[in-house]
Amino acid sequence: MRDTDIKKIYNIFLKISRTKQNKPYKFKTNFTDFENSPNYPYLIKLKNFFDRNYVVNIEDFFYAPYEVYNDNSYYGLDFYVSLNASKVYGIYCNIKNSLDPDSDIQTESILRGLKFIKEFCIQNKLTLGDYLIYKEKDDLVSSFILHLKEKNISVYNLFPFKNLDNALSKVDYETLKFILNDTIIKLSIYRTKFLSSKKAKLISTSGLKLIEKEINNKLEKK
Repeated sequence: MRDTDIKKIYNIFLKISRTKQNKPYKFKTNFTDFENSPNYPYLIKLKNFFDRNYVVNIEDFFYAPYEVYNDNSYYGLDFYVSLNASKVYGIYCNIKNSLDPDSDIQTESILRGLKFIKEFCIQNKLTLGDYLIYKEKDDLVSSFILHLKEKNISVYNLFPFKNLDNALSKVDYETLKFILNDTIIKLSIYRTKFLSSKKAKLISTSGLKLIEKEINNKLEKK
């Protein structure tokens, strides 16, 4: 179970809602007396939802209605605590999975995944080469498999890793299917799409090289 920061939830909502309205945004830094804000009850409900449903990607959850409805409407926090928001998120996930890897939505997910991998490696003092073999204490599978399930990374983040197939082969296929569902079943399809892509392959491959340098620099300093 995760412990989502309310400040983080609000700032992600702020960024996405303003961006989708083609308006500038600025992250909120002063949360003094925020408990008295009319937004606070909605944020408490969202925190509880995200904490219970750890596989829900927060950014995608807020993006979902804008991508599904595509009608230039504004979606406030009151919408996101409704049952309809969860339904729309499910629809969005299905749409996203079918999108070409070079689509804006997929490339944005790749960029988010690169940031997540970098921060995870630095936090756990891992080289990038160790990312696919790292396993948290008491976990049955490597952390990257859970990161993929939780949508912290994109499947397209993984293909540039030379040891991907070896890392996956260490887990029983039925277990992988249980954890990753269609992602593992369609892995060869996603790989073919990735190899024939232009933007996605470039961003993912060159991005890994860039974060590897940043990770190594951080580890050397520590």
